[in-house]
Amino acid sequence: MSALTSMAPPRPRVIFLGGEGVHYEERTPGAALMPWVQAFWRLRCERPYRLTVLPDGCMDIIGNDVVGSLTTALVANLEAGDEAFGVRLRPGAFTALYGVPASELSDVRLPLADVARPRPLLDLARDARPPDPLASAALHASDVRTLARETGYSTRHLRRRLLAATGHGPKAPGAHRTHASAARSRARRELGSHGARIRLS
Repeated sequence: MSALTSMAPPRPRVIFLGGEGVHYEERTPGAALMPWVQAFWRLRCERPYRLTVLPDGCMDIIGNDVVGSLTTALVANLEAGDEAFGVRLRPGAFTALYGVPASELSDVRLPLADVARPRPLLDLARDARPPDPLASAALHASDVRTLARETGYSTRHLRRRLLAATGHGPKAPGAHRTHASAARSRARRELGSHGARIRLS
């Protein structure tokens, strides 16, 4: 399993989000948080905006809430003046940091204090193991059989590990890439030259 355990966090993909009057800022975490945190982000709206969030196996901490990984697309209707701050976690990171299986939080937004004892991320990172490397490997694998062959795990074992780490089974690892590609195409059509490039996991 050395190929998995030595894998670096995946490089961010670039998609288009927002546009004129919709501002997204992202800050890369320091080295101490890099294995768990993809980015610290801020979204600010100066006009009404319909935001579509696609499933990608990741979780976010937004304000004092935890947002579980999505199994279907989520549409949020934002109003002028709305502002949000969040922490985008890498696949499997929430489970590694807080010890809560991601499968228990799929498609929900809950106060973090209802799920685990809130602690500073740096304190959590000092005590945590890195995210399960299968979480990122599955999201970037061409298919489940290939992942099983490369890791030496059975599909049943992969399913158990991935459900705990990401809230998703290994039924369609490539679906997230398909969703991302569709998002890029749709955003370009909708936003034209006003699209703002951002980085996501």
